[in-house]
Amino acid sequence: SIPINDVTVSGGAITIKAVDDQGQMQTVQVIIDGPKITLDPATSRVNTNVTVIGKGFPASNSLNRANSQVPIAYDGFPVKVVSADDTGAFTTTVQVPSTTSIPSNNIVRAAVLGFDRSAVAVHSVPDPSVTLSPTFGVPGTAVTVSGQGYPPGVLINNVRVGNINVSGSAAVSTDDDGSFVTF
Repeated sequence: SIPINDVTVSGGAITIKAVDDQGQMQTVQVIIDGPKITLDPATSRVNTNVTVIGKGFPASNSLNRANSQVPIAYDGFPVKVVSADDTGAFTTTVQVPSTTSIPSNNIVRAAVLGFDRSAVAVHSVPDPSVTLSPTFGVPGTAVTVSGQGYPPGVLINNVRVGNINVSGSAAVSTDDDGSFVTF
């Protein structure tokens, strides 16, 4: 198997040379992919699941199983360790931490264990959003205000129509997904 070392983990063209006992030599080049990850979706809210798809990591086999581990971090915080398969690929799901800033762009890093090499991708957490139903009406029309993408467990104590606070007497709290509904 191709050894796992600083040269091979970096990726690129590697020369393989075979020499027989008569001094005959043959060389061939192999192109080794460096590690890469993609995220699906690349944008989502806190507490949602993101699929991390990796390729080009050290392959898992009976000779190097320990070296096929891939620690994954979200915005610098370790979230999971997975093993690459026999082709150096993996697919796993991580949850966007509830403590992630809203809005924010966050680095997801999949490291090659034991080497100063990793793959990175950016995951975005969007601004909160508010929807109204119905979206039209006359003065006095009852409407439902729904919000998404707020931090989990916070009070929504100010809903305004123009400069008028229409929140009602009791503030509503966002649920575990950062959503709320008020009338």
